Amino acid sequence: MKRLLFYLLSFLFLTFISDARAQIAKSNIVGLWQAKSIRTGSALLAHYQFFANGEFVYHFDEYDDRSRIREAGGKYTLKGKILRLYVTYRKEIVGGELVQGSMGFQSEEIVLEGGRLIKIPQASKEPIEIDIETCESKEGFSCMKLQNNTYYKLSSNPKETVFKQ
Repeated sequence: MKRLLFYLLSFLFLTFISDARAQIAKSNIVGLWQAKSIRTGSALLAHYQFFANGEFVYHFDEYDDRSRIREAGGKYTLKGKILRLYVTYRKEIVGGELVQGSMGFQSEEIVLEGGRLIKIPQASKEPIEIDIETCESKEGFSCMKLQNNTYYKLSSNPKETVFKQ
């Protein structure tokens, strides 16, 4: 009976420890996080800025020359393995023209050029709930998994613009 109790307590302890390691602390999420790669070029792939005051900005892939939605922002909370994003606005392009993409520079044949960026308030107050867990890349870079994507920490300062080749 004592042995069974020992094994049960050991199992619960190890489960708790491994569960705690997979969670990410709010202080560790602050920074600039890019999807898919630690490498950067003339622009960034989809990326988040998480601020210590609980605000976030999500930027859509800057290489996508067709998307009208460029960013979304608001507040975030982190509890356990759930990241809640309360989107309060988005910025999107209105107007503009579809033109031929630059050969060798833009990956698409047809791209959006011009227009103006406007800020649109979000009507819905429902949070977007995303599973979150920590990870570490083979190269030793901090990363986190958000739903189906891996994001790499480019900087602990969310305001920093980083371009690594």
